[in-house]
Amino acid sequence: MQNVLPARWIKEWMQQRNILPRCAAHHRHPNASLSWSVWHRSDGITANGEWYCSLECLESSVATALHAMRSAGARRFVRALNRMPLGLMLLQRGEISSRQLRKALQLHASTGQRVGECLLQIRATSETAITTAVATQWACAVFPSGSIQPGAAELIPRALSLHHRMLPVHFAPASSSLFIAFSQRVDHTALYAVEQILGIRTVPCLIEDSILAEHIEARRELQTPSEIVVDTASEPVEAAGIVRSYARQLRALSLRFVDCGEYRWFRIAGERGHTDLLFR
Repeated sequence: MQNVLPARWIKEWMQQRNILPRCAAHHRHPNASLSWSVWHRSDGITANGEWYCSLECLESSVATALHAMRSAGARRFVRALNRMPLGLMLLQRGEISSRQLRKALQLHASTGQRVGECLLQIRATSETAITTAVATQWACAVFPSGSIQPGAAELIPRALSLHHRMLPVHFAPASSSLFIAFSQRVDHTALYAVEQILGIRTVPCLIEDSILAEHIEARRELQTPSEIVVDTASEPVEAAGIVRSYARQLRALSLRFVDCGEYRWFRIAGERGHTDLLFR
């Protein structure tokens, strides 16, 4: 009599070694044979590291994730809560006088402008001195504006760059690190989102506000066909349906998504590159 292992044992052995597909939505093709499962392991789509056997399963899981994001609200990563106020730091360093600080604070109270802007407006100090002080507040380095790497800004969607006032300035392949510049405060929510989508390490730094504004305005005028922004508020189920539609059109192989403050950022990767889909 031929000695044949039961099919159930074979399946259990293959599942333990991740040979059979395991849909993250806890769904498997009901009529799938052993050979079907093995040869179709590459079918479906991967989202945030999880494999889904169909776009239907993906849509359901995306809707659930979006609902959880809405319930939890935007997560904010804040550092340096006890940092010294900018005006006092500049005063301590001898960059401004007590009289200039009082005048700037009065202007701040009446106009609502940031203290740094008020100090510049009354010509109490330089933009370089303010940038250096802000960098100290956030424990970051000041990035030399002459070393901004061409094309680095294209690593993140334009809409996120404009909204969070951040600019990728240098990518170091050896350490897989992306330096992202700010001018006023470091937005750790945005940094976390970039790390999750790109799978790289982000390093915050500071540059002068005028330099940041110049580069951001230049990006505002650019056409970005690979970036799609949905401004109208979408319910989780509706947004998930839009994601599924684009995934089908782009013949997507994988996607990653994350909560990025006011935006829900999806990066859909297919055979011909990627598309960024942003829900606001």
